[in-house]
Amino acid sequence: MRRFLIHHVLPLVLCLVPVAAAGLVAASIPIDARAYYIERVKTSAIDWLILAFGSALFLTQIALVWKALQWRGDDFDERPDSWLTHLAQAAEWFPLLGLLGTVAAIMQTFNSTDFRPQEIIKRYAPAI
Repeated sequence: MRRFLIHHVLPLVLCLVPVAAAGLVAASIPIDARAYYIERVKTSAIDWLILAFGSALFLTQIALVWKALQWRGDDFDERPDSWLTHLAQAAEWFPLLGLLGTVAAIMQTFNSTDFRPQEIIKRYAPAI
């Protein structure tokens, strides 16, 4: 039983932590902001690209976590795991995706030509 817990249950629980955190972040988005984004995503190709690339990276990272947490053999292997290196490299892409989304939203905001400073702030807020 102990072996089953260490080999299977513990890695599964640790892999589900980021998934649960992502769900909590999505649930905590204000309703108005969520509705605005859903309307915007319907016509924005860059948002689809960011969502697809981000989802692929997130799922890859979860798979790498699962692989890195697998306990091999009867004793703990204290050597560095090569999968952890891949995991760290995959995690470096997430801030880049956020920056890309921010820059794209800023460019879309200032692409409009006829609006007041209050409108700039209102349209700039989703980019932040």
